[in-house]
Amino acid sequence: MGGGRVARVTVTIPAELLAELDELAKRSFKSRSSAVAEAVKRLIDSMGFAAQGLVVGTVSYHYEGHRTAERLRELGHRYRDVVVSTLHFHVGEDKCLEVVVVKGDAQRVREYVGELGKVKGVERLSVALSGVAR
Repeated sequence: MGGGRVARVTVTIPAELLAELDELAKRSFKSRSSAVAEAVKRLIDSMGFAAQGLVVGTVSYHYEGHRTAERLRELGHRYRDVVVSTLHFHVGEDKCLEVVVVKGDAQRVREYVGELGKVKGVERLSVALSGVAR
């Protein structure tokens, strides 16, 4: 990846996040575009989209609300073939952090992560996957 054609895209992000991005770009990158490109590459890598076959790892996220908790429980049951264990922390009055250990086919784990990302109330979704030699 790199050196080839580029595409211009438009994104909408909160002003505060843009200010942080600009500060990061000034300190560590030749441009805002190169900072965004690097961030996207890291996101794709960290979420295991290149992994094939059997993977293991963790999925963590913050969430708020009882309805969100219900939906997350339902997802955990629906994907029980890849969800090994869940660790739950209370980090505020109604805010929680969950760390989920996953193991299974990379495609199935990606499906689970994709569904988590769609749940209203889920924030700061973070994925760390690695392939397992059979």
